[in-house]
Amino acid sequence: MVVISYRILKKGLKYIRQDSTILLVLTFALTGVILSLPYVQLLPIFVDDILKVGSTGMGMLMSVSGAGAMAGSLIIASLPNNKRGLMLIASGFISGLGLIIFAFSSSWNLSLAFMVFIGLGHSIRGATGGALLQNYAEPEYLGRVMSIFMTQIGLSSLCAFIGGILAEVVAVQWVIGGLAMALIVLSVLTIIFIPRLRKLN
Repeated sequence: MVVISYRILKKGLKYIRQDSTILLVLTFALTGVILSLPYVQLLPIFVDDILKVGSTGMGMLMSVSGAGAMAGSLIIASLPNNKRGLMLIASGFISGLGLIIFAFSSSWNLSLAFMVFIGLGHSIRGATGGALLQNYAEPEYLGRVMSIFMTQIGLSSLCAFIGGILAEVVAVQWVIGGLAMALIVLSVLTIIFIPRLRKLN
């Protein structure tokens, strides 16, 4: 049974490696998760030491982020099924901008407002990434492709590890802000040098 599962996984990974469209979508989406998600684990530092709003404030920040994610889902659901590759890349700009402003803000109202963009970007990335993979993956490999895509849930542990190490070396604002800047740079480079991704429908 283990041997069969290993063979299935190996075949799926080989397919992903050989299909440049699937590989591009997965690489951008999962890299976006790694660069944007560490803020979740480091949020208690912001609410206690920077914004000084405590656990109640943290609950409000997460609620506003959730509202942004819901708005993103409704927006994607209402749009026609085209330019989804461009929207996937745009999610990097939206998340990156929201995280940069949040990271360097000491204003409660400003931080609260830009949490909406963080949730919005995360939702758009997940929705468009999943839609693109389902549209372009061959039916017999769809389950395996989506399984790799859903590893973004498990990537939260890796993000916590990365964020924790970086926070030991530099200020937490620069950890979140620096990763967000890297996400925006990634999005810019993708727009310029990988037109194939932005043209996907």
